[in-house]
Amino acid sequence: MSRKVGMRIVKSCIAAYLCFVVYMLRGQKGIPFYSVIASIFCMQPLLSRSLKVAGERMKGTIIGVAVGIFTLCLERQFHLDEHLWIHYLLLAVMYLPVLYLTVITHNPASSFIACVAYSSVTVSHGFDVSPFSWGINRLIDTMIGILVAYVVNCIHMPARGKRDHLYAVAVDALPEGEDGVLDNYTKVRLNQLVERGAHIFLYARGSAAEAERKLAGYTHRFPVCILNGAALYDPKKGTFTAVESFSEEAVGKLGNLLEKNGFSVFTYCVSHGNLQVFFDKLEDEAMEKWHDSRSTLPRENYVCAYRPADCSVQCLRVFVKEEQRASFADALQREGADILANIHWEADDACPGWQILSLYPLAASVDQAAGKLMEELHVHELNYYVPEDQETWNVWVFEQWHKKQMKKC
Repeated sequence: MSRKVGMRIVKSCIAAYLCFVVYMLRGQKGIPFYSVIASIFCMQPLLSRSLKVAGERMKGTIIGVAVGIFTLCLERQFHLDEHLWIHYLLLAVMYLPVLYLTVITHNPASSFIACVAYSSVTVSHGFDVSPFSWGINRLIDTMIGILVAYVVNCIHMPARGKRDHLYAVAVDALPEGEDGVLDNYTKVRLNQLVERGAHIFLYARGSAAEAERKLAGYTHRFPVCILNGAALYDPKKGTFTAVESFSEEAVGKLGNLLEKNGFSVFTYCVSHGNLQVFFDKLEDEAMEKWHDSRSTLPRENYVCAYRPADCSVQCLRVFVKEEQRASFADALQREGADILANIHWEADDACPGWQILSLYPLAASVDQAAGKLMEELHVHELNYYVPEDQETWNVWVFEQWHKKQMKKC
């Protein structure tokens, strides 16, 4: 199957040519080989990744060049280069400080580059007239390559029209790999869209911990909507923000209704940036399984205690046997629960034969949470997208992000 030439390949070629151009503009000073290698090495699919790789390469180069200069100065001071056995033994031994410096400076990823830089100074150019001059020129060549890669990687297709839309994308429906994390293609595409200015608002049916695990490697720009829009989770800070809460009157009425029908309740509260889940007892098998599977997750703190009075409530959750669902749904309607809360039913995959009943504040919804974000961003159109499979995701990325813009250009 034929594959298209990607932009990363094209940009790498452009960056290599620009490195040669800079070399000629400098009067052919330096060695363009090192600039070209640095530019290609730093050319990554994402600008943020390019900056990270550039930083690693620069740190590694500084360490390698510094140790290399020290080694050559040591050799020349004691004329060790006149004895090849001692010369090469010293070169080999000095890899120890090179690698150790990358460890103690917390830059293990730059160890390879540090060794390459050290080798280029001591092995390839060990007999140059001035090791110090060579080392400085090596740093300059590397910096040129890094800057060229950064400038070229900043080049994007025109995309002005996208910034007046907010795209609400379902986390649960995004394509994922075998490990349950976003597949690499989806992750790269999402990050590229965010870097280029797209307003992508993610909402999750599950917990913040589940969403965070699936979205590993995604560069978040906005908080993730959870609990049907009643709360937002900010992965950058690891904190929660309440968007909508039940009134104390509504909590009291709903709590009495659930208790009267013999249900124990998981009460979800956002307090001081944390998500607390209060319960008084694990009434049935479904609650026990839910608690056991969730209590070890980060971001959700399960507390066997009554809810403190100063904690606002974002969700009430109970477990109902499937054969009781119809009768209990009628009871909820008779008692007027539908005018106090948004009522959501879903199957419990972990415990067959049970249904999860979630009650959210009446005003809470993904629409409402997205609306507040739209006001902050001054955008006027909300588009929902729930990808069915990898192919529909690919089509959406192209149509929503590229096709409309090329028509405008």
